[in-house]
Amino acid sequence: MSGDDMTLDEAIQHALEASERQDLCEECREQHKQLAGWLSELREVRAERMPHGHWISRRGTSARTAAADAC
Repeated sequence: MSGDDMTLDEAIQHALEASERQDLCEECREQHKQLAGWLSELREVRAERMPHGHWISRRGTSARTAAADAC
């Protein structure tokens, strides 16, 4: 990663700001709004991860454990 890389929060903020820019076409503003939503969803999913990298499933087993059990 270079020193100019954005954090996830910065990318969300950038997309939200771009979604409100009047110098962009409506389609571009809508795409940036959608991107901000997807990035926000990614941030939420990452926040649900357990400290050791195991994903919490809504059913109580981690996705990583479930995948290992399937092999």
